[in-house]
Amino acid sequence: MTKKIVFSIIIPAFNEEKTIVKCLKSVLSQDFDHGFEIIVVNNGSTDNTAKIVNQFKVQLINESKKGLILARNAGFKQAKGKYLVNLDADCLVSKDWLKKIYLNFQKDSRVVLVTGPYLCLNPGQKTDYLNLFLAFILDLLYQIFDRSFSYYGGNVAIKKSALEQIGGYDLRFSSSDQLSLLKRLEQIGGKTVFDKTLIGYSSPRRTRKRFLKWIFKEVLFLYVINNFYIKLGGKSLGVWEDIR
Repeated sequence: MTKKIVFSIIIPAFNEEKTIVKCLKSVLSQDFDHGFEIIVVNNGSTDNTAKIVNQFKVQLINESKKGLILARNAGFKQAKGKYLVNLDADCLVSKDWLKKIYLNFQKDSRVVLVTGPYLCLNPGQKTDYLNLFLAFILDLLYQIFDRSFSYYGGNVAIKKSALEQIGGYDLRFSSSDQLSLLKRLEQIGGKTVFDKTLIGYSSPRRTRKRFLKWIFKEVLFLYVINNFYIKLGGKSLGVWEDIR
């Protein structure tokens, strides 16, 4: 008997031939009793990403227009699961990752979004110390206010019907619409959860030899300031750099 699909795991992929195998293996090894599907969105890759993905029992779809939000949106339109799970192609997850997400949704019917922190695959780096600090702050805020003030775009699960209700992703953003999406989910009465034990292990490539650029240009400028600019002007100030 075919299991009902509970989760649709959406993995955008642009030139991920070096990372996608380990990522897919970690997802396929989940200790989870319910059904789930994996949708890899080939976002204009020019390497062997598509060829490698086709060796696994997963769905491969194409989104030729570059952009992380566009790729996730393509996966969203294809998904059959009750919940959408966004994962980055350079991330690994533990065997109980889906189980933890599922339990968070089952605790409260109001829950529409569940997220957890990133930790670095190479502990001891500047990135890892920063991620630990951010996880501490987000968990502290969650414990005080009972809501998530941000979420990790590559380690988050969203109730599909809630995303449909708010009109989907804000496609004016190229990479990060976190603040916009959280606000719209709260406007429909949705509850957002930050689970500090729901860890995605990410590669250090975003900050390797460019830590300050990542902090100031991408986190502060493109994530924080750009969110407010788009609300005022309707256009993005820039795009995130492709790092491989």
